[in-house]
Amino acid sequence: YHEIGEYERSYLAYRATVEGRFVRESSLAGFLEDHGRFLQGVHFIQDLLRQYPPEPYVAAATYALAQRIYAKAPEAARDPELRRAKVTRVDLIRRASDMLEDFLTEYPEDPAADQAAFARANTLLELKAYREAAEACRQYADRYPASDLLDTFWYIIGYCQFAMGQHDAALEMCQKVAQASVVDKKTGRKREAKNKWQAIYILGQIYHSLGRAAEAIQQYRLVEDRFADAKKSIEYFLRKQIALPEVTTVRPGQPVRVELTFRNLAACDVRVYRIDLMKFSLLRRDLGAITRINLAGIRPEHQVTVSLGDGVDYRDRTHSLPLPLEEEGAYLIVARGDNLHASGLVLISPLVVEVQYDRKAGQVRATVKDVVANRYVRDVEVKVIGTGNVDFVSGSTDLRGVFVAEGIRGLPTVVARSGASRYAFYRSPGIMPGLPPPPLPAVAQATPRPPTAQAPIQPVPAPGSSRSAVQRRMENQRRIQAALDSPTAFQFQDTPLDDAIDYLQRLHRIEIRLDRRALEAVGLSEDTPITQTASGITLRSALDLILDQLDLDFVIHNEVLLITTPEQLETEEFQTTVVYPVTDLVRFRDEEGKTWSDFQSLIDAIQTTVQPDTWDVVGGPGSIAPMTFGDTDVLVFSQTQKVHEQVAEFLANLRRIAGTSERKEGELPVKERPKPGAESPFGWGGMGGFGGAMGGFGGAMGGGGRGAFGGDPFGISVAPVEGQAPEAGPPPAAGPPDLLKGIQDANRQMQSQQTEQLQKMYQKGSGMGGMGAGGLF
Repeated sequence: YHEIGEYERSYLAYRATVEGRFVRESSLAGFLEDHGRFLQGVHFIQDLLRQYPPEPYVAAATYALAQRIYAKAPEAARDPELRRAKVTRVDLIRRASDMLEDFLTEYPEDPAADQAAFARANTLLELKAYREAAEACRQYADRYPASDLLDTFWYIIGYCQFAMGQHDAALEMCQKVAQASVVDKKTGRKREAKNKWQAIYILGQIYHSLGRAAEAIQQYRLVEDRFADAKKSIEYFLRKQIALPEVTTVRPGQPVRVELTFRNLAACDVRVYRIDLMKFSLLRRDLGAITRINLAGIRPEHQVTVSLGDGVDYRDRTHSLPLPLEEEGAYLIVARGDNLHASGLVLISPLVVEVQYDRKAGQVRATVKDVVANRYVRDVEVKVIGTGNVDFVSGSTDLRGVFVAEGIRGLPTVVARSGASRYAFYRSPGIMPGLPPPPLPAVAQATPRPPTAQAPIQPVPAPGSSRSAVQRRMENQRRIQAALDSPTAFQFQDTPLDDAIDYLQRLHRIEIRLDRRALEAVGLSEDTPITQTASGITLRSALDLILDQLDLDFVIHNEVLLITTPEQLETEEFQTTVVYPVTDLVRFRDEEGKTWSDFQSLIDAIQTTVQPDTWDVVGGPGSIAPMTFGDTDVLVFSQTQKVHEQVAEFLANLRRIAGTSERKEGELPVKERPKPGAESPFGWGGMGGFGGAMGGFGGAMGGGGRGAFGGDPFGISVAPVEGQAPEAGPPPAAGPPDLLKGIQDANRQMQSQQTEQLQKMYQKGSGMGGMGAGGLF
C-alpha cells in the first residue's frame, strides 16, 4: 500500500500489525500468571505497555490490568507468591489506585474514563481514605458531567462526608442525590438517581447520629419498605418502655430511692407490696420471674401516680423514685404505664451474700455477712439454684456463716433469709432477669417445612444406608435450623464460653458442641470469657454476635451445632453438595425459537455477589457445575452451609423479582444466543472491527463505539410491562444494609468483565489470524 501511494491504508495496516503483535506478546503474562507468577506477569505486561504507542488497545489493556490487580487484592492472604513477596491486600489496592490515576491522567477523554474514575473511587473507599475519595469524586463529577455515574460520584461524596463527621455537608450532598433527576440516554426520559433511596437512608442515619429523632423518623419513613433497618430504627425511636432495677438493696435507716427507666411515657402508676421472698422463690424456681407474681387481693403498702413528661422522648430517660419505706423486709415495686408494666425488688437489709462458684465441681459456697454489724451470720436459711437445675438446693449457714451447695449446674442464683425479714440476694452475671429456666435437653419432633417447587434437591441415601437414619438426620437438622431462627435472650458478663454454650443449648433444646481441638489450635479454650447481651433477636444472630468476638463460626455437623474456626469450615469435611433446580432462571429461546440454557450468566452472578472470595475461580474451596437431567437444568454446588443459605436466598430473590412462578408453561423469554467467536477480547473482525475491547473502548480500525456496561450495576431490576404494576421486590434485609454494597457490587462487575477480557487476550495472544476486510475497505 505504501509503494502504490495508498498511505492511509498503509498506516492502518501498520497499526493493525503493531496491535496484533502486542496481543501476541501479552500472552506471556497470562502464561506466567497461570504458573503462579502473578507479580512477574504484572511486571511484564507493564513493561510491554510502556513499549507501545498510546493507542486505544493500550489504554484498554492498562485499565484492565489495573482492575485485575484490584480484583486480586482479596486473594493476597492466600496466595503463596504474594505472601512470600510480603505483598498485602492493601498493597494491591494502592497499586491499582495509582494505576487508575495514571490511566486517567494519560487518557482523560477515553470512553471508559468515567468507569476508571469510579473504580479508583472504590479503591479509596476500601482504603478508608475518605477525604481523598471525596475530593477525587468532586473532580470526576466536574470532568464527566454527562456520565451515567454522575449521581454515584455525588453519593460517594456524601457518604465520605458522613464518615468524616461532616454532617452538614453530608446532609446537603445526600439531599442533592435524593432530589436529582437524570436523563436516561436510551429512552431520553428523566429518571431518579440510582442511589436516591440509599441517600435518603443516609439522611436518616445522619439525623439519627445527631440525635434529631423527628427528622430521622421523617427520612426513615420514606425508605422503611426498602430497608428493614430503617423500619427498625423508627420502632426504636417510637417504642415505649418502662423498667426498674431487678433488685435494689438499701441499708436500714437510709432513704429508699429506685431509678425508674422509661421511654415515650407521659405518666405511670407505682404500687409497693411487702412480700415473703422465700415463699415466692419456691413458686419461681429459678427466681428469673420472681417479680411477675399474682398480686390479686394484696393491699399495697404505698401507691402514687408519677408524671414523666409529654410522652414524646425518642430516648431513654430516668426518674429517681422516692419510696416511703423504713421497715426491714422485701418489697415488690410495680410500675404501670400505657399497658406496660415493670417490677423490681427492694430489700431493706444489712445482709449480703458472697458467692464462690466452682463450675467444674458444680459447687456453690455462699457466705452471709451483716455489713452493718461487720460479722458473719449463722443459721441463715439459704436456697441455691443453677440455670441447669430443676429444684433448689436448700440449707443453713454454719457457725462461720457459710453454706455449701453441691450439684449446681449452670450459673447460680442465691437467696438468703435471717429471721422473718432480713434478706440477701445474689444472681450470677450472665443470667437474663425474667427469663424462664433453660429446660434439660430433649429430642423434639420438628414439623418439616413443605417443599417448594424450586427447593434444593435433598441428598439421596448412599447404597446400603438406612433411609430411616437419613430421615432422622434430616429431621434433626431441621430442628436445629428452627432453633436458630427462634428468639433468644441472655446477658453474659465475663461468662466462660462453655457456660454460655451450655445455657443456650438448654434454653433451645439442641445439642451445641465446642470443637475444642480447633479452638486450641488458635489459642482459645472453653474458659474464654464472653461479654454480650441480647434480647428478642434470633439465636442465629446471637451466636454471630458472640462468636465474632472470638473469630469463630458455627455449622450444623453430625446432628449437632458445632462451634469451630472459619479455617476449619473451609476444609473438605465441612463442604456439602446440594443440587439446585434452575430451569426457570437459565432456560431461554433464541430468535429462531430454539431453546438454550444460559448457565454462565447465573454462575457469574452468584460468584461475584455471594461470598466472592470462597469460589474455586479465585482460589476458594467452593465450586459450581451446571448439568441437565432430562428436561431439568440444575446447578451442583459444593460449599459451606452458610454459603448454601445465601445462595438459596439469592435464587429466591431472583425468582421473586422476575416473577418466574407466574410464567405460563412453555413460555420462555427471548435471549440472543452467543455467537461463535464473539468472545474475542478485542472484537476482531479484521482491520475494521476493533470495537468494544476491554468493556467497550473506541475502535482504532473504524469500529468505534463503547460497549454496554451490562445492565444496571446497582441491583437487579425488571422493567414493568406498560399498564401493569411492577412486581414486588424482595423483602428487605434483616440487618442494617451496607451503604456501599451497590457501589461495590457494580465495581466487582466491572472488575470481572475487565479481568475476563484480559485473560482472553492472554489466551488468544498466540492465535491471532490474518487481517480480513475491515470497515474502511
